[in-house]
Amino acid sequence: MIVSSFSPRGRYPLYQALALALALFALLAVVGLWGSIESQAQFDAVAGQLLERCGSARDSAFCQLAESLDGVLSQRIAVMLLLQGLCCTLIVVGAGLLAHRGYHVLVRRAGEALELCPPAARERGRDEVDRLIESLAEFNARETGAVAAERWQEELAAEQFRRNGLALHAMHEAVRMFGQDDISETSLQQGLQLLETALGARSVGLRLHGGAREALSVVGVVATHGEPRLMAHLASAAPATRDSGARAVPPTEEVPAYSLVVPLARGGLAIGTLVAEFAESVRVDDPHAHLAESFARLAALALSGVSRGQEERRVVLMEERSAIAAELHDSLAQSLAFMKIQVARLQSGLDGGDRARLGEYLENVREIERRIQKATQQSASNPDVPEAPVGVPEAFEDHIKLMYDLQVLAYQAEITRISTMMYARDTSGATYPGSGVRDGFHTASHHSNARPRMDTFAQINRYHVQMLGYFLEKLKATPDGDGNLLDHSIVLYGSSMSNGNQHDHDPLPILVAGGASGQLKGDRHLSFPAHTPMSNLMLSILDKLGVHQDSFGDSTGKLEV
Repeated sequence: MIVSSFSPRGRYPLYQALALALALFALLAVVGLWGSIESQAQFDAVAGQLLERCGSARDSAFCQLAESLDGVLSQRIAVMLLLQGLCCTLIVVGAGLLAHRGYHVLVRRAGEALELCPPAARERGRDEVDRLIESLAEFNARETGAVAAERWQEELAAEQFRRNGLALHAMHEAVRMFGQDDISETSLQQGLQLLETALGARSVGLRLHGGAREALSVVGVVATHGEPRLMAHLASAAPATRDSGARAVPPTEEVPAYSLVVPLARGGLAIGTLVAEFAESVRVDDPHAHLAESFARLAALALSGVSRGQEERRVVLMEERSAIAAELHDSLAQSLAFMKIQVARLQSGLDGGDRARLGEYLENVREIERRIQKATQQSASNPDVPEAPVGVPEAFEDHIKLMYDLQVLAYQAEITRISTMMYARDTSGATYPGSGVRDGFHTASHHSNARPRMDTFAQINRYHVQMLGYFLEKLKATPDGDGNLLDHSIVLYGSSMSNGNQHDHDPLPILVAGGASGQLKGDRHLSFPAHTPMSNLMLSILDKLGVHQDSFGDSTGKLEV
């Protein structure tokens, strides 16, 4: 140890410096004492020679003075040598004690502390104190890291416990809801909301296939907070007919977030596709996948019975539709044959102008007839359409235009003077692909006052108003007396809801079109006081139609329109 400490590359340079300094101090003290003793010896020799020369003349004043000084100085120098010897002894003993204590602290204790450190830590630092300080810092860092790791483990365990609790709650509620006989779109929506909370997902959507979709009358995707973006990319994919487990889809440019895709299938029957979309900062792990798979299997089990029952009803429905289509075709052929005879008789008694108007009207009738026949053939042969009347076109735009054309023909022939039509029921989840929006109407109406979702809802409403524009153009293009049908009509268009996000019915946005035979002026925007009853407008329209009433419903008066 001593040799190692005093070597040029020793492990204890600080102790080496201390030992060298103490040795130097002790050596200087010894040298000083030795010098004092030599000086005393020299002084005694000089004084002896001087007294010896005095010889017999010691009575002289000089010799007496020299003898007196020699006696005094000898005594004092002896005392000084004694004190200097004591000081030298103290210095040497103190240096030895300091060297021993330094060795105990800087060598033994530091060595014992360094033995607890990794081998690499024993070679760091300029001296043993630096190494000890750096080792203590490393110990402190490790201890801090251990405490942080322990705290992280506790937080992770708490988060895992919370997630497990949410998962158990979601599955318990899903079993309760899906165990009921009356599975509906509402119960599916509630189940998806539970799954979204348990997964910590941004949105969860379910697209149903075949019999399950028809049995629940679901149009489009059932979603919690808007349709997951990945759902649009899966629309063209063939539905899976077996349970293949959850599949994690990493972020892409189109969908910059992780998504989980789980097929719903049972007994070779494709039931639906479940998609969960997460926030960009969330990474999908095994617990997410296992929970989604469990939920999907439970939903597939509940929906499979509904789907199979719907499949049986579909076969019966197709047979009924084929029979109805054949009967309609025969009845229509007989009616057309009788109609041709009557039209030929009528045309023979008309002048050229009336004959042209009648020909145009009949051509419109034949065009609508061809469209109805085409829709009838499609609906009778398509097994995926819901239980709807035979002859309803698949596309919303074709259906609405067909209904509007029928109304125009009825007005033109004065078969009726009033008609009503509703695009869809208030809580409809119908989608309108022609609008460019994939979300259902009811889902889009709950926009949470977020500007992008409000713009989406406005896009659907703009599409609906465009359909009304088609109707108004048809009325305007149809001659009637001294003008056209639009000049002589009143068209009321509106909704029973002002703000679907809050289910607010006031104020209602209402559009009134037509001339009412000169009683209505267009190109106006009228605003009335808050909470004005809608029945006030109805009462005013009745008055312009020649039906004079004092009140209508909860009306409080007429409006100046």
